[in-house]
Order: sequence, then structure tokens, then C-alpha cells
Amino acid sequence: MENMEKRKGRRTKKELEDRLWTTLEKQIIEKGVNNITITGLAKEAGFEPLVIYNRFKDLDELLENYVRRYDYWLKDVFKIRKDDTPQENLKRLLVSLINDLYDNEIMQRILLWELNDTHRITRRIAKIREIDNAELIEFFKQYDFNGVGAMMIAGIYYLIMHRKISTFCEIDYNSPQGKEIMIKTVENMVDSFFAAKASH
Repeated sequence: MENMEKRKGRRTKKELEDRLWTTLEKQIIEKGVNNITITGLAKEAGFEPLVIYNRFKDLDELLENYVRRYDYWLKDVFKIRKDDTPQENLKRLLVSLINDLYDNEIMQRILLWELNDTHRITRRIAKIREIDNAELIEFFKQYDFNGVGAMMIAGIYYLIMHRKISTFCEIDYNSPQGKEIMIKTVENMVDSFFAAKASH
């Protein structure tokens, strides 16, 4: 009878994985990626560290699997619509990036981890992201936009991740009005870029 009760109480593989990823997300938000440990993660998740080691050889492999499965959000954001003009595509892509990243605290933490730690995983994830977006980069290369685009995307990353610290150039990007200013500014910059290209 005791064994039957134990078997009944055992969690499925999916339940264990869901619990693991949920706990990992919570710890990433509260502590940052660099402060995660297998022991601490297992303790908060409510199971033995061996449960994690049965699935991943070490913390690096666990984090890499997590980041890679989470990083797919960019693939949904960065898609070209063939019926739209390059200008319309670019505005939509950058505005989608703002909207998606603005409340995505996990992705913000991952980006901060990449900036702060030249780790084997962060280097590989950054390279994979470049490879995943190669088609998009190639598409905009014909308009000489890649340099400007890199600066704009980096600016979006920074303003979103900085917004809870203070205003920036007296704009509160942590407010709905500040977010709207960010979107309108990006749209105006894209319009100005294509207008300048058309005049040459």
C-alpha cells in the first residue's frame, strides 16, 4: 500500500520539467543568471539535484537548453511580409521588438547576461541568434540598413532595460507615454532613413 501511494504521488516527466523551468525563470528574475546553482534550483523546485543531473550533465547544459528554447521568441518577431514594402516591414519589426521585449523580463535578463559575461553559452547563443536572423539581415543589407539597424536595435535594448533605473534624456520610458515616444521615434527614424535613400 505504501508503495502504491508513493507511485501515485510521483510526478510525471512533464510535470518535473515544467516545475524546473518555472523555478528557473523565477530565480533568473530574482537573482540573475550568474547566481543560479543546481542545488539551489532543485531545493526551490522541491526535488533532489539528481533529478536535474539525470537530464543535464551540468548547469551550463541546463542553461543553454533553457536559453535556446526561450530565444525562439525572436523568430516570431523578425519575419518579413512579402506584401509589405521594406519600409513597412522594418517599422513593424522594430515596433514588434519593442512590444515583445518591453514586458519580457526573462529575455531582458538573458541579454544582460550576454553583456556581462563572455561565457561559452552566451557567445554561442549570440552566434545562433545571428545565424537564425541571417535571412533578415541579408534582406535589409540591400538597403544599407544594417549599420543603422544595429544602432537602433541596441538603443531599443538599452532603453527598455534601463527604464526602471531612471529617465533618459528626461523621458520616462517606464511609462505608457514613454513607450509610445519610443515607438514613434523608431517609426520616424525609419521614415527618415528611407526618405534620405530615395533622395539620393
